[in-house]
Amino acid sequence: MYLELENQLENIAVIVAKQQVGSFSSQRAAHLYLEKTKADIRQILKQSSPLLIKGLSYLTENDQGQAHSYVAGVSAKLLKHVDSSKKFNRIVESEIWTNDYSLTHFTEVLDEYIDCGDIDKEECLIGTVLALFPLNPQPYIYLGSLVSRKNGVEDAAAYYAKITEVIQNPALYYFAAECFYQNRDKDQAKKYYIARLN
Repeated sequence: MYLELENQLENIAVIVAKQQVGSFSSQRAAHLYLEKTKADIRQILKQSSPLLIKGLSYLTENDQGQAHSYVAGVSAKLLKHVDSSKKFNRIVESEIWTNDYSLTHFTEVLDEYIDCGDIDKEECLIGTVLALFPLNPQPYIYLGSLVSRKNGVEDAAAYYAKITEVIQNPALYYFAAECFYQNRDKDQAKKYYIARLN
């Protein structure tokens, strides 16, 4: 799992670095930037496809309630077109990335599986949500919690140190600070706590 995460972080680092560019010299430059970002994210989806397919299968199991219904429906569509990257990507872009509530629905469903006793299933579902929302901090927080429960707080601290190099986000800094504090590294905990406030 950690090796797959390292590969994803490299791609996400490229995306995040490009998003920090303040302005574009032309409309064409902005369009090229957008297309490159989409291509990078598609590459993340491709790299995690076995995990993604398994996770999407789990997400189709329950369609009771608004969040479950949405997640199961979109997941079923993605599974149907998993062999066609063009159709698959179109569904991701049109039904997930453009829907303001998609992350809320996916995390609501995922919350039910967190600490469910089935580490493999939980890992698979977190990986799926991470692949679908690679620039949002929430899936990384879920993954940090899983790393801590599975491998211990020391590995979780190493994970947060790596992820916060790539994604600078107050929520990630908060959980990094908590993790380092639990690991009895008060200097690092203080560093992340201060970073969270800035």
